[in-house]
Amino acid sequence: MDGTIDITMIDPVWWIVLGVVVVVLGALLIWWARRRAYRSERLRGQFRSEYDRTTSATGRKEAEADLERRTARRGEVELSDLDADDAERLQHDLDELLRSFVDGPRGAALGMAQQVGRVAAARGYLATEGSVLDLVSVDHPEQVAALRRSEAAMERASGADLTEASRQTILDARALTHRLLAEGRAGHLEVQGLERPPAAPQDRTATQDPTSTQDNPPAPASQARSDPPPTRQPMSDAPADPPPPPAPDREDPSVG
Repeated sequence: MDGTIDITMIDPVWWIVLGVVVVVLGALLIWWARRRAYRSERLRGQFRSEYDRTTSATGRKEAEADLERRTARRGEVELSDLDADDAERLQHDLDELLRSFVDGPRGAALGMAQQVGRVAAARGYLATEGSVLDLVSVDHPEQVAALRRSEAAMERASGADLTEASRQTILDARALTHRLLAEGRAGHLEVQGLERPPAAPQDRTATQDPTSTQDNPPAPASQARSDPPPTRQPMSDAPADPPPPPAPDREDPSVG
């Protein structure tokens, strides 16, 4: 005997058992891989930009575990509407922070980011671990991802770039705060919040009216109606004041 095993002497039953084991293990591996792929697609579809931001920062495995925990914690949170007094107070604080941009862009931006947390907490987003924004990201992933990106850019910026990064942080924080307030006031502020952003587009279209009236000089009556003097002068200031509040845009040139 040379110590080799004659496989022909092995009971055929063991070959059958071995084949079954291999098939079962292969099926389990395929199921596990598909389950991971399904979870990744589900989380990517749910969190969108926040999924990309988180996975790029920590890696896919850790990020997906974190996003799963956020979803589970969010399921335990019960949100509530804001009463009128709280909503007005939070809105007033928001307006004050916007006006403070001129004197201190970075301080105003940091205050706006903190204001998001205060509004979220007033709504009921109370985090036992992590940040309040983690819970908010389950409902508003795009807005949270944008705010976190602008905050990170602001931390890296300096000089004139810091002013622009602070301005972007304010815009992202304001957008998320308005959305939380709108939902908290049961649709009341949602109408008001939608009335403000269109003000800038209306001003931009109004700035095009002079060109259209200049192309039609023979119609003095229509010119008098379409170009009233009271509305033209404000329009000339509008192009320098896009999405952010008027005060920040006047500050930008001086800071830069």
